[in-house]
Amino acid sequence: MIFPKQYGLTTGGTWQRKRPGLFKKYVAFTLIELLVVMAILGILFSLLTPGLSAARDKAKQAGCVNNLRQIHLAATMYANENDGWLPHSGNAQAAHTPSNHTWKGLIAPHLNLHSTAASTLERGVFHCPSQKNTSCGYSSFGNDGFYGGYGWNLRLGWRDIVSGGYPPWVNLAEISDSAGTIMAGDTNDAWIGAGAGGADSYAVFYIYQAGDISLKATRHTNGGNYLWADGHVSCHSAAEAMEKSGLWFPVK
Repeated sequence: MIFPKQYGLTTGGTWQRKRPGLFKKYVAFTLIELLVVMAILGILFSLLTPGLSAARDKAKQAGCVNNLRQIHLAATMYANENDGWLPHSGNAQAAHTPSNHTWKGLIAPHLNLHSTAASTLERGVFHCPSQKNTSCGYSSFGNDGFYGGYGWNLRLGWRDIVSGGYPPWVNLAEISDSAGTIMAGDTNDAWIGAGAGGADSYAVFYIYQAGDISLKATRHTNGGNYLWADGHVSCHSAAEAMEKSGLWFPVK
């Protein structure tokens, strides 16, 4: 008797149909095929990485916007309790003390922050998520050199005395264009070294109207987030911040 190929002889001497795939032959990938697959995966990874990085940067920028909105709320609450007088910058590079009324220390209680130590005032809501530097280069400034990355508009008050043409304190009623006046925002991230000298020595702690483009923020796609006196936040390039600086710091 002749049986088709799909039948086989069992150990008992009987014939039965083979199970499909019982003797199926498996072929392994060749080295070239593996290399091609790895190359394709590498290309896909290179295409996806910039998108993931951009998404992380956008998330950090959104966190920065949220921080600045909280700062506006706290500054407004401070002004409401002080007959409309806004906080002023103070010596922003130093810790808040009774003799040095820094803007961060003045509004800290309205952010439920009960410590005015530099370790508090340069972190949390006062720390831009995109500020990656571990130090400004001078351990006597900030929190042992660390800085949060936000500064106060010196045209809205600098220190208790008139200095450098900047007013000591500013009242909300003096601001003629709240939607066009910067209140606070991202600072520059320059290495300031020993910290003695002109404006560039404090660029990571203040927002200046004057100065050159090197004093402007660049951490958000070559620009910075700025909080305006009316409460809105917007991002502007360093070039735009420099070009319009004379318009963005008006006080009546």
